[in-house]
Amino acid sequence: GGSPPPPPAASGLEQVRPPSRPCPWPEPLHASGPRARPCRLLRMTRTRMNRRAVVLGLAAAAAAASGAAGATAAEACEAGQALVDGKCVGLSPFFQERVASFIAWTRSQIYEEPETVFGHDRIMTVALQRTMEFGLKPGAAVLDVGCGHGQAMDRMSAVGLKPEGLTLDAADHAALTAKGYDMHMNDMHGILQLGPERWDGVWARHVLEHSAFPLFVLRETYDALKETGILYMEVPKPGTWAKHEWNENHYSVLGDVMWYDLLHRAGFVDVDFWEFDVTPAPEQKQRMGIPEDFHDGYYAFLARKNSSAPKPTYKSAMKVVSLPFEGAPEGT
Repeated sequence: GGSPPPPPAASGLEQVRPPSRPCPWPEPLHASGPRARPCRLLRMTRTRMNRRAVVLGLAAAAAAASGAAGATAAEACEAGQALVDGKCVGLSPFFQERVASFIAWTRSQIYEEPETVFGHDRIMTVALQRTMEFGLKPGAAVLDVGCGHGQAMDRMSAVGLKPEGLTLDAADHAALTAKGYDMHMNDMHGILQLGPERWDGVWARHVLEHSAFPLFVLRETYDALKETGILYMEVPKPGTWAKHEWNENHYSVLGDVMWYDLLHRAGFVDVDFWEFDVTPAPEQKQRMGIPEDFHDGYYAFLARKNSSAPKPTYKSAMKVVSLPFEGAPEGT
């Protein structure tokens, strides 16, 4: 019995909740109170209120949007927190520890790539040529994320670029440092630790599929690029004979439309896309002992941080570049 309790007073979270269509999740996930947070996170992300809505949590986003936090008072909050209504709130230490533990677990599944396989040398040559045509000029500072043995960095140096490498492999780090390259021991999630707006270009070839947080990585990459910086991104195509989804440390083998849209959500406004088809011709398959039904491919994207070019439709940007396997005769 008795009358129902009065509704709670509006909080900082309610003040920044943007008007939008109904929450897609069923009750009680979009009910009032703490369970409303997942839906509000979606709304804030879609309206791009502030990148910290994802990184620091909803309370931090509320503080950033409302301007309630004073700079001096906010500095007193611990890492991962922000000032809201006079209180330091944000991701709990437990959650921060769990995220750090999860990323450490994914790092434990890293493996060494061979120097070349299935025509990757040819793909790198074509990709670098297209990146230069897209606007990357000699003398540009380029970060090769997940640089491996440095094959791409050697090609960049040969055309006048200034590459630096990002890797978690101590042997690759030492070998490339000995060759005179500036190297950084980190992974893609920590790219912004090297400094904001630092790079003219970021080369991310076959790395984003290894992240469980690809949109976060793309957003960090966006912030790490200079005002008109360029990103080259290449990822495996899903649903092929090669079964890239089954690789032990592939977590984001997404479709081309999803990647295309994630780039725009991260802030990139000028995106070009094509597909590398590396399926051998029938005679090549027979000569190389490859199953007849083998087919494989990679998606490639070039994206600019800022551009006056209008956003193209997905279909108008779609292209296919067929490349034979490494070692196959030219023209086959």
